[in-house]
Parts: sequence; C-alpha cells; structure tokens
Amino acid sequence: MDQEQLLELTKEVYKTSTIDDLISLESKYMEINHPYKYYIFGVEYNIKRASDRALVCFLKASEIGLRNINIYFNSIFSDSVGSSLSFVLTNFNTANLNTDNIYNFFVNSYMFLSSSIKLIGLKAFDSLKHRAELFEKYEGGVTSAFIDNYGPGVISQVYVLSDYYQAAIGFKNTGDIDSSNYCYRNAVNIRDCLTINGKDGNLYSLDAIMTLGWRSNYSLFQNTLKDFQDNKFDVNFNMLRNLLH
Repeated sequence: MDQEQLLELTKEVYKTSTIDDLISLESKYMEINHPYKYYIFGVEYNIKRASDRALVCFLKASEIGLRNINIYFNSIFSDSVGSSLSFVLTNFNTANLNTDNIYNFFVNSYMFLSSSIKLIGLKAFDSLKHRAELFEKYEGGVTSAFIDNYGPGVISQVYVLSDYYQAAIGFKNTGDIDSSNYCYRNAVNIRDCLTINGKDGNLYSLDAIMTLGWRSNYSLFQNTLKDFQDNKFDVNFNMLRNLLH
C-alpha cells in the first residue's frame, strides 16, 4: 500500500458509523493483504464492540508481519504489527494459552513496538502506550521473565512508567489531551507506589525515572535482537486461532 492508499483507507474507516458499514468497507479492500489494513480495521471493530471480527483482523496483521519480518520490522508498519500483537494479549481472553505461547507472542509484540519507537521517538506515542500496557498486563509473570532473560536489573514498573510518561508527552504534542492525561496519570500513580534503591518513588522526578526506563528498554531491545532475528520466538497461528476463541 502506498501512502495515498493508506490515507484514503484510514479516512474511510473513520467515517463508518455502524458495524455493517465497516464490514462493507472491508469487503471493498478484500484483495489488499497488508498489516496496516488489518490493524486499522481491528481497532475500529474493537471500538464498535465487534470483538470477534477485531480478533481476526489483529491476528491477520500479526501473522503477516511475523511471516515477513524483513519487510515490516524496522519500518513505518512496525507499529501495526506490534500493536496488533499487543491488542490480542491485553484485550482478549488468553486463558487457554500456555506460558510459552504468551511469552513468544509477548516478545514479538515488544520487538515490533520497540522498533517503531526507535524509528520515530515520541511520534510513536501509540507504540509507547501499547508497550506500557503490555508490560503492565503481564507484570510479575511474562514481563519479569523477559526482563530476567534479556534486560538489565531494573524493575518492570520503571519500564512501564517511562513508556506512559513518554506517551503522555507525545499525545500532548498532537493535541490529544485525553490520551495524554490518561498516560500521565498512570505514570504518576506508578511512581507514587515505587521504591527505587530503598527510596520512595515520589522522591524522584518523572524525567529521571523516564531516562532510566528509556536506557533499560534500549538495552532490553538490543539484547533480544539476535534471538528475535533468528526466529527463536516462533508463533503457531493455527493453534492460536483455536485457543483464543
């Protein structure tokens, strides 16, 4: 899809008022097999509470991205893949998935979201928010296991706070004050419950914790990159489709 097609598709999706309108529009673009298309439809289906259709779209976006890592990783479409993976893990019932399934899905989401953030910084505010929500959802479980395996010795809440705070700045820069306030409040709430080096978190500035989190995320991403590129975190989508329903 070229940029003109992407812009036209996005406008048309946002104009739909009913689920039937969205289904009809998806049929119009049936021949286009691209992660951005499936991601934008998935988001809109999710907003319209058509969760089954949203899940199908997010899984398609994820599968295309993971089967074509050389095309979509470190590209402007990294967010479409990473956010689709994140949406599945944070918004749908994953009770039937075992820890290995979730872990691999989680790491792939993290790597695509992180590559988006690496490319465009604070402009990747959606990626930052989704990465924060992903780490927060699996805090104490998969998140801790991943950090233990590949990251520096920094608690997971620092990663989450850093991403929420950066997302708040990014959203504010675009004029999305509601999303900015949501992310900022989350960052402050996490700081107020933190203990860092034996000191209460509120003794530290948000900027100081954000910097620590940014550096930790950079190390985590770099330490994971080789195994990711060697397909160590393979995902069986046929199995996932069955288990996620």
